[in-house]
Amino acid sequence: MPEKIAYVGSVTVVDGPRAAFNRSINIDGYDKFNFTVTTGGPKVVLNVGADSSTVFLLVIHSTQYSGVSPNTLTFQVDAKPALPLNEPLIVAGAGVLGSLGTFKTLTFENKVGADVTVEVFIARDPIP
Repeated sequence: MPEKIAYVGSVTVVDGPRAAFNRSINIDGYDKFNFTVTTGGPKVVLNVGADSSTVFLLVIHSTQYSGVSPNTLTFQVDAKPALPLNEPLIVAGAGVLGSLGTFKTLTFENKVGADVTVEVFIARDPIP
């Protein structure tokens, strides 16, 4: 039976405009991961095992984010180039998520100077 997942967000300029959204999707499954990435330690590899055509929502947030290089927290989808995690990340839509990779693995590396806790949420259809 499908799960209904809601996601909301907004951006507000102080004394200025505001943009907001409130969306929901019906999805057959999701994965949620919480883990620590030690500074200067080994990379953390999540074996997600998804197919890009079935991933509908990706959320990544951390207790700390990338600073100026080389003090970075990065994530990598499959064997694509690593990307800095500068802020919380919310990406929705199978099309744009498919451009990031196949989502068989997500790899995290921490060089920020302190251990960080990362939470990853992936909404997907587990049966392509």
